[in-house]
Amino acid sequence: PFAAPVHKISIVARGYAGGYTLKLPLEEKRLQSRKEFLDDIAVALGGYVAEEMIFGDITTGPSSDLQVSTALARDMVTKYGMSMLGPMALEGLGGRTIFGKGLGDREYSEEVAAKIDAEVAKIINEAFAKARRVLKDHRKVLDAIALRLIEKETIEQEEYEKIIQPAWEEYKKVTQPAWEEYEKIVRPGGEDDEKSEQDARDDYKKDTQPARENYVKVQQDVFWKLFANPENRNLKWK
Repeated sequence: PFAAPVHKISIVARGYAGGYTLKLPLEEKRLQSRKEFLDDIAVALGGYVAEEMIFGDITTGPSSDLQVSTALARDMVTKYGMSMLGPMALEGLGGRTIFGKGLGDREYSEEVAAKIDAEVAKIINEAFAKARRVLKDHRKVLDAIALRLIEKETIEQEEYEKIIQPAWEEYKKVTQPAWEEYEKIVRPGGEDDEKSEQDARDDYKKDTQPARENYVKVQQDVFWKLFANPENRNLKWK
């Protein structure tokens, strides 16, 4: 639920790529959360998982996706403090280590390097399992998208969303009450001029945080009920 929406899917070969899935955010963003990274990695592994699941073999097709997903996982561990290693920046934005002298280009110990590799592998394996679970549970949707791509080679966002529309309609219907409750608190109308700017910000955060957290929780719960466990709901796919 935290990955950017699919904008276009194509099986037209370009350069070394046999096709591509283009994702674009709904709005310009300067920051990215851990949850967004994890879902992006799962999405990137979709092609690899689909090959293994459908053909029982792996080709060189997803090689670029594997490089992207591995690089993202490594950045989470070494640059952004998004792993069990904790809030440490072991590498700078350019990939070079940022403290100590060490040997060669790597300036942390073999023990730390092993922990980094283990954390990267953990992130990748969990994302792989998530991608496999979603594709396995939604094999009919995967087949429908594949057949449509065979017919016309490229699917734009509007047509893609029509294929998965039943689940999204149910998703929006169930999450709407939590969003409306959040909106009531965020936009109460009127301001208290006697409060300082800082007090107003503190009160706003205190008042909206529970509703915001509830909305996110409802989003996550409903998403996985619909997309990871479709048997829990009577959905009819087009």
